[in-house]
Amino acid sequence: MYLLRTQAITKGFLGGQSGWRTFGIAYFGLRFVKRLLGKNEEVLLVEELAPGQRMHITALAPPEKRSRRSRR
Repeated sequence: MYLLRTQAITKGFLGGQSGWRTFGIAYFGLRFVKRLLGKNEEVLLVEELAPGQRMHITALAPPEKRSRRSRR
């Protein structure tokens, strides 16, 4: 992927070759959309533990999906 990305930048955006430019737009566009729509992790708590302290980690159940009403 590194070589393709480099070729898209050098030959497409800087060199003016339309095929590489199209590939570059698609590649960087998909990366951008993936970052926008990707999962965002949420940090709930950051603490430093002293010697002898314990940490208990639990996972919450995902929210239930609402039942979809059939459209008539």
